[in-house]
Amino acid sequence: MATKNKLFIVDEIEFLEEQALQLRMYIEAHPLDGLQDRISYKETKNGGVIPMVVATVESQRKDITQALKDYAQMLEVINKLRESEDAKNQVARGGHDIPHRMQKS
Repeated sequence: MATKNKLFIVDEIEFLEEQALQLRMYIEAHPLDGLQDRISYKETKNGGVIPMVVATVESQRKDITQALKDYAQMLEVINKLRESEDAKNQVARGGHDIPHRMQKS
């Protein structure tokens, strides 16, 4: 059971690292100083087209800011999971297990 649980946490760490990397790439691809209103064209009943603002600079900035907050939270979770894994992997001299009562909490 401990082996399955250990693999589960390792898989979760790898998954979160991959997601954090993708989020970081998204943030880097959309710098705040290069934001512009996104405009799309909508077809009218008569067959013409009119320009529409799909996303304003303000809404894009809010999205990037939220992505930065999410990225920071993901990093915290990853670090906590790593710390818990490192704490579990304490090794005593001679390759013996450390008794539960002697492990750091």
